[in-house]
Amino acid sequence: MFKPLFYAATCLLLSLSQVNGMEKISLIHQTVDSVTLPAREDFLQSTRMLSIHTKQLRDKPDIEHVTSVREAWGAAKSAWERNAAVLMGPNWNLQSSIDSWPGRARIWRKILRPQQTPVDEAYIDEQGSLAKGLPALEWLLFNIDNIDEIIGDSEAAKRRRNYIHFAAVNLVNSAEKSLKIPQAEPEAERLRWLSSVDIGTPATHISAQTALDALVNHQIQLLAMMLKTQIGKPLGHHQNGTVRPNMVESVYSKRGLMDIIDNLHSIRAVLRGGWEQGSTGGISDYLTALNSTAGTKALAATDQAIQTALRLNEERDLAGLITNNKAEVQGLFDQVTQISIIYTTQIAGVLGVTVRFGDSDGD
Repeated sequence: MFKPLFYAATCLLLSLSQVNGMEKISLIHQTVDSVTLPAREDFLQSTRMLSIHTKQLRDKPDIEHVTSVREAWGAAKSAWERNAAVLMGPNWNLQSSIDSWPGRARIWRKILRPQQTPVDEAYIDEQGSLAKGLPALEWLLFNIDNIDEIIGDSEAAKRRRNYIHFAAVNLVNSAEKSLKIPQAEPEAERLRWLSSVDIGTPATHISAQTALDALVNHQIQLLAMMLKTQIGKPLGHHQNGTVRPNMVESVYSKRGLMDIIDNLHSIRAVLRGGWEQGSTGGISDYLTALNSTAGTKALAATDQAIQTALRLNEERDLAGLITNNKAEVQGLFDQVTQISIIYTTQIAGVLGVTVRFGDSDGD
């Protein structure tokens, strides 16, 4: 009984390497070239723009420049969240220096205290990951009682402006590193971007199936994180149904829903094979070539979840929605759950991927 089953499974995996003219390696190339690299580049450019605006705020503190910096931070946060579905490869560990959430307000307050050491680029570089990155900048820019805490003439305000600027500079450095990868042959280089293997592993040991396996499992892990951390915990799924709006991410800037929307856009880009409406060559098309409707189902479910999140985001306050309209947010949770179910029960099976993560609620 074992030999026929093994033979059938082997034939299935071999057949997946090329289906109706669409090779598995072309799916990997399409994902890296049209999803991963554009997302990383957009994040890099957004951090560079943020650092320009923070310097202007430091040199000429006024409300107009505060507004510009806040908008630039929002653009950088959005660009970062759109990397979520392809945050893989040899530089994945940079995440801690970019978005180490939840942050630690006590660390940020300590840096703001008057002291002998000036806040400059070297000082911020020496700090741990919890002292910088997008969460620290959000707290510095949005968690204030009075605008003078940013634009005032006090030493504390000047120190905050320096902190804001050099934290942004540090973010640029991290973004630049995220685009670096060991030199290799073009094909092996693309495989590394979607690989979960150790950086020391020879490129020849990374197959298209290995990369596809890592990519699909990453989608499942991302969806589980969204369900547990971004939506489930605030909804009280792990606290006997008691809502916990304080667990909403990006709570100071009220970007909690936008983070979810950007993550969903990232998932959709992997399914499509690109960021544009008419993009092709992604997981969905590969599944279609296998005579499976799982890809189109996942796309439809993702589109539905995005539309729901966009509608909810008209109020721009996920914490308030959870408190006052829990059912609406639960509806979004259910829609994201449906995407997760399609990935774990259909997509993984059709593509011959072994799921290495727990249930869709992230436990």
